[in-house]
Amino acid sequence: MPLLAGGALRGAEARAVLLQMAGERFGSPVERLRVKDGVVTDSGDATKRVTYGQLVEDGASSAICRTFRERMRARSRSSANRRAVRTRSTR
Repeated sequence: MPLLAGGALRGAEARAVLLQMAGERFGSPVERLRVKDGVVTDSGDATKRVTYGQLVEDGASSAICRTFRERMRARSRSSANRRAVRTRSTR
């Protein structure tokens, strides 16, 4: 179950990052953004729309993406350290 919970958390974090990127792109508050079928739109201006794929392509080197990647790496290292400690303590 923890793996599923961790996966869901990463998914939620990724979605939050993508919405933040879309908000910056549109100059719109995140609260106004809606997602359907991987397309982000501004509920206040239907002409503002972008796919998750476009955001990832455009923002691969953005500060937001770098921060997210660093957070995921740190979480992976932390998880690996916990597994190593459990392994040593069961010997």
